[in-house]
Amino acid sequence: MSTWKRHDLKTRAKDVLRVNYWIAFVVALILAISIGSSSSTNNNSQGINYRFDRTTIHDFRDGFPKSFDGLKNFTFKAHTGEFGEFISSLSPALIAVSILAIIAMILFGIAIKVFIFNQLQVGCQKFFVTSAEEPHRNMRHLGLAFKQGNYFPIVKAMFLRGLYTFLWSLLLVIPGIIKAYSYRMVPYILTENPQMDANEAITLSRNMMSGQKWRAFVLDLSFIGWYLLGMLAFGIGVLFVNPYKYSTDAQLYLVLRSKVIVGDC
Repeated sequence: MSTWKRHDLKTRAKDVLRVNYWIAFVVALILAISIGSSSSTNNNSQGINYRFDRTTIHDFRDGFPKSFDGLKNFTFKAHTGEFGEFISSLSPALIAVSILAIIAMILFGIAIKVFIFNQLQVGCQKFFVTSAEEPHRNMRHLGLAFKQGNYFPIVKAMFLRGLYTFLWSLLLVIPGIIKAYSYRMVPYILTENPQMDANEAITLSRNMMSGQKWRAFVLDLSFIGWYLLGMLAFGIGVLFVNPYKYSTDAQLYLVLRSKVIVGDC
């Protein structure tokens, strides 16, 4: 089986960006937002450590104005083992409303991801794929998924991709990562076949990534230095690395696509 080299993919990506870097920067920003939205609700999954010693707690309480007595009492009880007593004193209706509000926000976030951000992701990937084949500065492809006949097939395919990855992640972290790489090409496949059956697109992605997952993982690792450098500028520099990363990923798709077409993968 023929192979591809990281250096070749990156070189071709840089050649493309010499033509349309700033347009690619804007598209990469939109793509980063659409991809990152799926994990934004998990930013506090590990919680925040609110441990203080008792002296700190009393100082903290004394610093509150009297108008904040309710919040002060909550803080004190939360750190002296009386949190359960405080919760039990709350109205059941208030607790129920709070829980429902949290559930509603979570569902709203999922809906935005499924019905808007996933579609933007496919449109942005379309820009990078077409640019990889012939560099251009045209952003008309961003609305690809919202065109008549394309929307619902893409919604289904991207939803199932995310669902399958999530279910595999429930087993252990490693299986989830492996499957994420297996389904990596689904958005790229949809850029050229927006009405393809969801399971067919997922199966095709698995075939394309067969024997390529580790090499794709190493390709991703090769950008760590760039991202660390970008973090030095208060994280803003990362935004300037994304076009390079996404352009390289598009080059990888073209290589793997050609292997499927000629039956060499």
